[in-house]
Amino acid sequence: MQSKKLKLKSKNSGFTLIETLVAIFIFSFSILGIIVISSHGVGDVQYAKNRLIASYLAQEGIELTRNIRDTTVMGNTGWTDFVNLMIPTCQDGCSLDYTFWMNGGTPPFTSCVSPIDCLVYYDDSPGGKGYIQDSNFSATKFYRTLRAQDLSADELNIISEVSWTQGSSTTVYSVKAEENLFNWIL
Repeated sequence: MQSKKLKLKSKNSGFTLIETLVAIFIFSFSILGIIVISSHGVGDVQYAKNRLIASYLAQEGIELTRNIRDTTVMGNTGWTDFVNLMIPTCQDGCSLDYTFWMNGGTPPFTSCVSPIDCLVYYDDSPGGKGYIQDSNFSATKFYRTLRAQDLSADELNIISEVSWTQGSSTTVYSVKAEENLFNWIL
């Protein structure tokens, strides 16, 4: 009697080949799902990082333009000189080389004839200046374009737009910052 029980027990123990294949399929499908979800998460994090950098670069374009306005107006050259720097060059889009301007170079604005003219570079040298418009440094994926529109004799509308592509995608993402600058010395 005992030998009969042993035979039945050994006959029913273990998995069949089909059960094993089904288990492996379920496990593989679960792992594949986790990989797909995590890869989307990595892409989303990269997009969020790029969008944050782009929003800072767009706002920086406004801030640097405001600084040039203030320096020009306070330097006794006046509002008209600031408008003459911006309008002819920046109506259709321009880049801003603030470092060049701070070192005495003029004008600070350069027309963007091609997209490469508005490429933002990164100075990662020790004590570097970060994101700049100087082609002597590492090119980034960001393009900053400033546009100026004369609204009245004492008001300019400034739009700073930063665009980029992500990964192998051809989709162009962009962030805009906009502000009206006024002649505050009348």
